[in-house]
Amino acid sequence: MEVVSGQSFYLHCHPYGNPTPEVYWFKDDLPLTLYDDTMVTADYGEVITSRNALYEQSGNYTCVAINKVGNASVSYLVDVLVPPPTPKESLKPTFVRIGRPLNLTCPVEGSPLPYVMWLKYPYVEIGGNSRVALLNDNFTLLINSTEISDSGKYSCIMTNKVGTTEVVFDVTVEKPPTIVANVGNNNVEHHVVPLRGSIVLSCQADGHPPPKITWLK
Repeated sequence: MEVVSGQSFYLHCHPYGNPTPEVYWFKDDLPLTLYDDTMVTADYGEVITSRNALYEQSGNYTCVAINKVGNASVSYLVDVLVPPPTPKESLKPTFVRIGRPLNLTCPVEGSPLPYVMWLKYPYVEIGGNSRVALLNDNFTLLINSTEISDSGKYSCIMTNKVGTTEVVFDVTVEKPPTIVANVGNNNVEHHVVPLRGSIVLSCQADGHPPPKITWLK
């Protein structure tokens, strides 16, 4: 029996015999204990009902009917299906310094375990190569030695038979600022300007995100 998490289900056991048999329920070969009102019994224990199916209620349920001349049993295999989790944030900002590895991980949740596909905007499917690896049944995306071109939005799409969920990571590969010297590789430029003459000083800076430039004297 398959049931979606949050829905209700019931199991019934209506034995016959003389004298009237007593009914006992077991879950995974252990006596079934009803700790709260999420699972209740009716009809003198012949029916058990779950009002709000939980993943923990998955398992093998056995009804055993016993009187003084014998016993009989019936079993139910219950599989509670859980959709992939809905992310708390619609977009997860992620920062990594250029040259360092980037590790993106989707939550490993859901029953059955979801199939995972990674996309990079504009929705190009990501596969493994010399710098990119998909680990842990594709739940983890690893990019070694990041480059500026690795910046962008990455989607982790998780799908199982009861739902689909998308987690989006907004990745920024950061590069520290550098100043490009105008003359050779010297960071100091010397200029001679006549009195009351004019001069134009330029500052060519590189970095990601683009650095803010401040002049000091």
